[in-house]
Amino acid sequence: MDVLDRADLPFPESLPGFQRLFPDDAACAAYLERSRWPDGFVCPHCGVVGAPFRFENRPGIPERVNDSETVSSSV
Repeated sequence: MDVLDRADLPFPESLPGFQRLFPDDAACAAYLERSRWPDGFVCPHCGVVGAPFRFENRPGIPERVNDSETVSSSV
């Protein structure tokens, strides 16, 4: 589904709007996760539903502890 068709995900229409919506990497990662998993994180490898584990040095990359598989927020 196109992000422009999602009422729950605001989309910036200007550079200032983009900068307000995405002030840092964490905000961008959270937006990408909401766009990929609107009902919460689901591991594509094992199907487990719930919050993923995150390494401190890679906070934008969700990972399942049981799988040791990294999952990309972008497609």
